[in-house]
Parts: sequence; structure tokens; C-alpha cells
Amino acid sequence: MIVLIVVWFMLYQYIDHKVDYLNNFTYKSYRISQEFTSNIKNFQTFLLTGYKEDEFYLNHSQKDLKLYIDNLKSQKKEIDLMFKESKELNIGSNPTMTAVLKKIDHLYTIVNQFKEIAFIRGFKDYGIEGVMRTQAHFLEENTTLNKITLLQFRRHEKDYLLRSDETSIKKFEDLFFLTLKEKNIDAPTKQVFIDYKNNFDALVKLSTQLGVSENQGLYGEINQINGFIENSFVQIISHNKKRINDLKETLFYVQLCQTLFMILIAMLLCIYISKYFTKDIQLLSLDISNYIKSNFKESSSDLKHNSSIREVDFLLKSYGILKEKLSENIIFLEKKTEQANKIAAFKTQFLANMSHEIRSPLNGVSEC
Repeated sequence: MIVLIVVWFMLYQYIDHKVDYLNNFTYKSYRISQEFTSNIKNFQTFLLTGYKEDEFYLNHSQKDLKLYIDNLKSQKKEIDLMFKESKELNIGSNPTMTAVLKKIDHLYTIVNQFKEIAFIRGFKDYGIEGVMRTQAHFLEENTTLNKITLLQFRRHEKDYLLRSDETSIKKFEDLFFLTLKEKNIDAPTKQVFIDYKNNFDALVKLSTQLGVSENQGLYGEINQINGFIENSFVQIISHNKKRINDLKETLFYVQLCQTLFMILIAMLLCIYISKYFTKDIQLLSLDISNYIKSNFKESSSDLKHNSSIREVDFLLKSYGILKEKLSENIIFLEKKTEQANKIAAFKTQFLANMSHEIRSPLNGVSEC
């Protein structure tokens, strides 16, 4: 019985301990999920204002983007620890965890690619956009290129930078080829003009690779991975909650069966103990009944004057002594009764003889 109680308690402790671990694991998953979602804001801040800062182009680093990348590293480590912990907890096959690890590695690589391309693309005085601006100023100040034509180029360039639409690209290209046919453009101007067009093509290519305005390219892939990871955390948390509920349900039914089994064992033990402890009492009761029925003559008994219970053993021994004393007293009284009966008979015989002897002389006198 004690073993069953110990097993019951150990099983309860094991499952309860595992449920606590799963609760902590779920909390970690939720916390990392919230941190990951909050970290996306750092990347969005970089896209809004960070890429425009001089620090990004002078030091090849920007605080919001750096914070985003550093957080990705730490979150990757935490997710890796969670993955190992999930194996230790024997949570079960959870391919979502494996997918998240791969995706966050891929996300880290893509973000660094995005950073490099954004750095090359530039803004205002930096990168390709800066080079185009310098070339536009050169064409505006040092060449014979029509100022109105140059303003049209600048307008198409700005339209593309604002909207990234195909129309602006086509207008820029059409104007370029049309202007290139003019005969009054000298060789230096033509070369700068061609370089300006090549840089615009490079700017378009890099912008397409970034894909910020169209939610395509690297930006679209980053958003897709972010969404996948966020949904994966939802699945992981849901999976853990289901495991917790399954464990609690298993604990309930196992302990219910174990408790019912313990109750059955307790009842059987009670019956056995009751019979064991009352066996000598029952024999004593039967012996007393037989002894009374034999009119206190039967002295033989099946009773053993030894019992594992001290009180019952004392009672049996006391009963044996009482029975012996009672038997001795009965024998003594029977002898005394027999002796008294003999005396009474002798007295009766004596009185009868005396009466006869007295009556005989008296009868003779009366006859005279």
C-alpha cells in the first residue's frame, strides 16, 4: 500500500513538473514571439528614416538596423535553446521549430543583403543616387545640354524614386534615346549623359531587388518570412498548450485509476486484517460456547494460547486459567457433594435403624 502511495505521489510530481516546464516553455515562446514582432518595428523605422541618415553611409551602420540585426542574433540563439529544450522535454515531433530556425537564419542573411544593396543604392549625396545627383549637377552647369530636357530627366528620376513605376522608367528611357540623337551634344557631355543613364538603370535594378515600394524583392521576402515566423510561434504556443492539456488529462485518468486501485487494495487489506485479528476471538467465542453446552465438562480445546496481538494473547491465557480453576472448583464441589450425599444417606440409614430398634421394645411392652 505504501509502495502504491509512493508511486502515486512520484507520478504526480513527474507530470506536474513536466507541466511546469511546458508552461515555462510556452511563456518563453510567447515572450520571444512578442520580441520578434516588436523588433520588426526597428526595421520599419530604418526603411522610413534610417536609410536617409548620414551615419548609415559614413559608418556603414545605422542604430535601428543594427538593433534589428543584433536582436535577430539573440533571438536565433534563444530559439536554438528552445529547440534543444523541446527535445529534452520530449514535447514530440514539432517540425515548426525546425522551420523557424531555418527561416530566421535565412532572414538574417537577407537583411544583410538588403543592407548592402541599400548602401550601394544610396540616398541624396550617397551611393548611386548621390552619383546621379552629382552627374545631373555637372550636366546642368558644365554642358550645352538643354536645361528643359535636363529638368525632364530629373522629373522622371524623382517620379521613379517616389513611385517606382514602369511609366517613369519608360519616359526616362524614351527621353534618353531621343536626346542622344541630338547633334549638338559634345563628347564629354555625351559620356556623362550615358553614365547618368547607366546609373539610373543600376538604381532601377537595385530598387527592384530591394522591392520596398512594391512589397516585392528582398523586402517582400523579409515580410513573408516575418509573417511565417509569427504564425509559427502561434502554432508552437498552440502545440504546447495542447500538450499541457493532454498531460493534465493523462494525469487525471492515471491517478483516478490508481486511486481506485488503492481503494480496492485498502478494502482487501481491511478484510484480511479484520479476519486476521478476529480469528482468535472467534475461536475463543466458539470454545466458550462449546464449554457451556458441555455443562462445563468438556476441557479439550483447539485454542492456542499464543497470539500475535498482545491483548488477545492475554485474554486467551486468562481464559485458560479461568477454565482450569473452574474445572478444579467443579471437581472439588462434585466430591463435596458426593461426600455430603453419602453422609446424608448414612444418617438416614442410622435413623432408620434406630427407629426400628426403638419401635421393637415398645411394641413388646404394649402387648404385655
